[in-house]
Amino acid sequence: MRVINMITGVSISGLVLGVAIICIVLSVLNGFRAIVSDLFLTIETETEIIPLSGKYGVFPDSLLTELKEERRFQSAERFISTKVLMLSQKQSAMVTLKAVSETSLQNLSSQFIFGHNNLSPYGIAIGVGVSRSYSLEPNEPIRLLTPELVSAGLEALENPFLPSVLQPPAFTIENVFSSHRLYDDATIVASLKTVQDNLSLKPFEASGVAVRFQEGNFGRFDFEAKRRYLQSWLEENGYGNRFRATGLDEKHEALFRVMKLEKWGSFAILLLAVLIASLSLIGSLTMTAIEKRRDLFILSCTGLGNTALQLIFVMEGCMVAFIGICGGILVSALILYLQIQFGLIRLPYSEGFIISSYPVFIEYSDFIVVILATLFISILASLYPAYKAKELSLRYAKFREDRD
Repeated sequence: MRVINMITGVSISGLVLGVAIICIVLSVLNGFRAIVSDLFLTIETETEIIPLSGKYGVFPDSLLTELKEERRFQSAERFISTKVLMLSQKQSAMVTLKAVSETSLQNLSSQFIFGHNNLSPYGIAIGVGVSRSYSLEPNEPIRLLTPELVSAGLEALENPFLPSVLQPPAFTIENVFSSHRLYDDATIVASLKTVQDNLSLKPFEASGVAVRFQEGNFGRFDFEAKRRYLQSWLEENGYGNRFRATGLDEKHEALFRVMKLEKWGSFAILLLAVLIASLSLIGSLTMTAIEKRRDLFILSCTGLGNTALQLIFVMEGCMVAFIGICGGILVSALILYLQIQFGLIRLPYSEGFIISSYPVFIEYSDFIVVILATLFISILASLYPAYKAKELSLRYAKFREDRD
C-alpha cells in the first residue's frame, strides 16, 4: 500500500509541475505578444475603416459621430497613409508618411525621444531608424514629394497654362520616435490637416478611419473578432457598400500567425509532461485494482454493476487530477505574481531590450484550456485501470467458484 501511495504522490507532483510549467510558459509568451502588439498600437489601431476602392475616401463627420457613440468603440480618427519621397540636404529616401489627428499625435508622444510632445503644423516626427539611416537631426528641414505632386508636376510640364514648377512642401524635423522596428525604419508622422492641405484634400477626405476599442471588449489579442465586429457594424449602419474594415491581423498576418503557432506549439510540447505524469497515474490505479480485487468482488456481489465499478476508478483518477491541477494553478499563480511585481527572472543581455525581465500577461482562457486538457488526459489514463478492475473482479469471482 505504501508503494501505491508513493506512486500516487509522484502522479500528483508530476501533474502539479506540468500544469504550472504550461501556465507559466503560456503567460510569458502572452507577455511578449502583448509587447509586440503595444508597439504596433503606438502608430496604428486595432482596426481601421478604409474605402472599398480608391486611395482616398470620403469619411463624413456623421460616420465618426456614430462610431464614437457606439459603446464598444473608444475613438475614431481620420488618417492618411501614403508613400513619399523624402528630400533632405544630404540625401533622399522613400518612406511612409502617416498623417494623424492631434489626438493621435498625443498618443504617439509617449514614444518621442525628446521632451516636448507637440508638433507644429509643418513639424514632423521621424522614426529612430530613419534618423540613423539618413543622418537626420532635429530642426533639419526636409521636403516631401508625394505621388500626387509628381502627377501634378508632369501635368504642368505638358500644359503651358499651368505653373511650370511645383515646389514640394517644406517640413521641419521636430522629434524622433521609437516604437516597432517596422515603423522606426521607414515611417514619418505629420499633422493630418497640414497633409490634407498639401494634397488638396477636403477635411473629410482621408485614407481611412482609425478605430480603437474600449478595454475589456473582446480579448486583448483577438484582432480578428474586433475586425469582424467593426465590419458587421458598418453593414448594419449602411456603410458596407462604401467602406470595409481591416485590422492588425490582416496587415501583419504572418507575424501574428507565427506567434500564435509558437504559443500553441509550446503548449502541445509541454503537455508531454502531463502525459508522463498520467503514466504513473495508470500504474498507481492498476496496482490499486490488483490489491483491492477481493473488495471489488465483494462490491460486485452486493449488486454494484461493472459500469459503476469502473466509474470508481475514473473518479479516483479525476480526484488525483483535480489535486494536481489545483496545486499547479496555485504554484503558477504565485510565480507569475512575483514575476509581475518584482521581475525576478531577468532577460539575458537586458540592456539591449526595451524590457529588463521576462514579461507576463495572464489570459484566463489559457488556464481553462490547460485544466480541460489535463482532465481529459487524466480521464483517458483512468480508463485502462477501470477496465482492469472489472476484469480482476471477474477473475476473482471465477477463482472462488473453481475453489468452491
